[in-house]
Amino acid sequence: MRYRILTLAAVAVVLTACVDELERPNGRFGSISATAFDNGAGTPVLNLEAAFYGQTDIGFQLPSTDSCFLAQFSEVNTINTGLTYLRAGDFLTVRTGSRIDTMRPITGLPVRIYESRRNPSIPFTPGDSTAVDIPGSPTFPAASISVKTAEAFTHSPINVPAADADLVLAWTAAPSSGSIMTVSLRYANAFSNGTKNEQLFCSFVDDGAATIPAAFVNGWRTASGNNRSTSLNRVRQRQLELDSRTTLLFLSTYGQPLDLIDP
Repeated sequence: MRYRILTLAAVAVVLTACVDELERPNGRFGSISATAFDNGAGTPVLNLEAAFYGQTDIGFQLPSTDSCFLAQFSEVNTINTGLTYLRAGDFLTVRTGSRIDTMRPITGLPVRIYESRRNPSIPFTPGDSTAVDIPGSPTFPAASISVKTAEAFTHSPINVPAADADLVLAWTAAPSSGSIMTVSLRYANAFSNGTKNEQLFCSFVDDGAATIPAAFVNGWRTASGNNRSTSLNRVRQRQLELDSRTTLLFLSTYGQPLDLIDP
């Protein structure tokens, strides 16, 4: 199972502040992800994950639009066991249209992560809203939050431009405001052992067109062994300040290519 809640950095910037070694941060941060998958028959379904952190100064900020940067890339997800994971109730309730599902802690993990594993393939219409009710516990407050799910889209083929040429992108523009489009161009650079190890990550206004300047795409153009892949994601999010030290984030993504839901 891909633990998408653990890899929000793929579509966002997660910020932590410097804290004096003698001080312990007392912030709490809840993060819920609603990710679209292919159910195996070409129909999008929704998978939800959630984690709640304590004794932290984690913050969340979407990357600036019309910006690009180079970053390391790995296809292996890891769990950060150094964080403090909180209990936010025995289970969370998911409301999608008239359907009600639950998210429960995943067994066999060294940390507490909630997921809609009993019904991992929640039917939905991209663009509709989904809501999560958190019963709360002595360590994390009760809350309810909803988000408009990211809409489906397609994009034009992404080519390998000639030297000193820009890379022009085109996709289906968002039908309403409030979303961004992120683009990850993954490739093996000259130091790779044969796997993709670097990415050009960009964030754009979701209006259907963007251009990546030639200066950014040299690594993509010269990928070792022509080992390349792409991942585009429409992202919608909502963030609530529950109290003076508690933030709750709900993130919805729809990607192309659309990954198959794990059995």
